[in-house]
Amino acid sequence: MPARFRAIPKNVDLVQQVVDELTAMISEGTLVVGEEMPAESVLSEEFGVSRTVTREAMRTLRGLGLVEVSRGRRPRVRKPNADMTIGSLHLHLHLSRTTLLQQIEVRIPVECYIAELAAARRSEEDLAAVEEATNDLAAAETPEQSADADLRFHRCLAIASGNPLFGTLLGAIGELMRQSMGAKKDEQ
Repeated sequence: MPARFRAIPKNVDLVQQVVDELTAMISEGTLVVGEEMPAESVLSEEFGVSRTVTREAMRTLRGLGLVEVSRGRRPRVRKPNADMTIGSLHLHLHLSRTTLLQQIEVRIPVECYIAELAAARRSEEDLAAVEEATNDLAAAETPEQSADADLRFHRCLAIASGNPLFGTLLGAIGELMRQSMGAKKDEQ
């Protein structure tokens, strides 16, 4: 069997290098969704690292949502999950300590473009979902209901735009804004 992996240089963070190599192979399609990963011993030998390094790299890939690990089975490449991305982006935005105003400044131009694309690309089903979300927003009686309806409305527009990245981005920003508004409310 020809080697698919290249040895990792010893002067770097070995775990991160193995993670980076395997992530690239998953991204490029060399390792495909549903495929079992090679045995730990094979990965260790071909990367030129210890089994401990390989095991830790698998844990990291699992944490990133790129592989699923079941007891007694080799890890399998997993279909990417937007929730993992949203969670990571949300954490980054949260830790960056942005203000509510800064979050709104980012959200407004993005939402304007999303609305433009949604108007051009929407289906009848998309239009019905946006109208329902608009009605829910108008009927909201509490700030929490209003925030939920607002997020749903913008999620519907993102879906109607036809670009799944907008949903991921708005999901992270919207949740952060909800938390920021809640913090402002608590301060009053």
